[in-house]
Amino acid sequence: MNTSGLMLFLLGMFGVSFSAVAQVDKTIFVEPSIRFFDTSNQPSLRDKYASVTLDSEWFGLLSESEWVVQPLVTYLPNDSDHLHADFRQALWRYYGEEVSLTVGFQQFFQGTLEAANPVNEINQWDLITGLEKKDRLGQPAVTLGFYVGDGELLLSALTGFRQRAIQQKNTRPRFDFNLDQEAIFESSKEQYRIDLAARWYGVIGDVDLGLSAFSGTRRSPLYMTHHGRYHPYYVLTHFIAQDMSYVMGEWLWKSELLLGSEQSDVYGVLAAGGEYTYTGVLGSRWDMSLMIENYYDSREQFAPGWWQNDVVAGFRLQMNNAASTEIKFLAGYDWQQYSQQLKLEATSRLSDRWQINLLGYFTANDDSDRGLQLLADDNVMQLSLRYYFSN
Repeated sequence: MNTSGLMLFLLGMFGVSFSAVAQVDKTIFVEPSIRFFDTSNQPSLRDKYASVTLDSEWFGLLSESEWVVQPLVTYLPNDSDHLHADFRQALWRYYGEEVSLTVGFQQFFQGTLEAANPVNEINQWDLITGLEKKDRLGQPAVTLGFYVGDGELLLSALTGFRQRAIQQKNTRPRFDFNLDQEAIFESSKEQYRIDLAARWYGVIGDVDLGLSAFSGTRRSPLYMTHHGRYHPYYVLTHFIAQDMSYVMGEWLWKSELLLGSEQSDVYGVLAAGGEYTYTGVLGSRWDMSLMIENYYDSREQFAPGWWQNDVVAGFRLQMNNAASTEIKFLAGYDWQQYSQQLKLEATSRLSDRWQINLLGYFTANDDSDRGLQLLADDNVMQLSLRYYFSN
């Protein structure tokens, strides 16, 4: 079933079933944002870009099943398309005693590390609305779940591939070369190939463990020239992966491992780190976590992110106040390309309805570091206000 067919099926089921829903819960918020960039030497590029996002999540509960609908709409006044919309989730889920079934646009997440999650491959990055790869498009899929021991086994058929949207040429952040909108696929079935994914997640003693496998089109494209123009090139990838976390006193140890093949080559990803938390810093209510992580991807410049050969260190400060104020700072360094990346993130509630968020990325990278190419010469600070509507 392709993406449009799945959407029609879900809309039909929504119309039939909502009349039988015993309870509907919802969360709705609007978030105006502004991004500040360094002044560019290109007159067509601005140093400020505004946007307004309306996001909501709706839950409908039945006797043995539930509906989840999460539409998102973003207005971009400085973009030629102006409107960007997506279903982050639009699904129906059945719960049995030993099995579950989920049909629709779903969010899949796997990983334990702080700076990046190399094993988190299934959902496409929403490059239009999100500076971070945690902003993901909904993935159309059919998922069977089986409760096995102290964990759950999920088997998914991914019924439609969603391409990564390409930023308009006068929009930032952007690549320093022009991309053609027409994508090229390694698979002869192109975006209509049905990808397969499996994941088991559970607890073994003091260890939270996830084991996964994937076979399909890689979500992060390479870029190749065709008839003198750059095109996104989506290769096939096949891998097995593991993500783990282990608490030992004040320490939290994490790892993400991946072994796979792409373009007839075998590759490996090794990422691991630790986090130590000081509680009640200097006799206060504050908690501070110190983090260090190391990332290695044997694909090097063909890796789907910046984690080619990098070390990341930083801290997270939780003030444990009524405003739930939190500050996080990370600094990354590439051992091969000698590039640096800084990330600053802060959030605090202003009232029961208002929340302020700050996100900044700053890079100093060599031109050959393709993992940071999107943010080359585009240091960015994003300020946003989020307003929650009452239920």
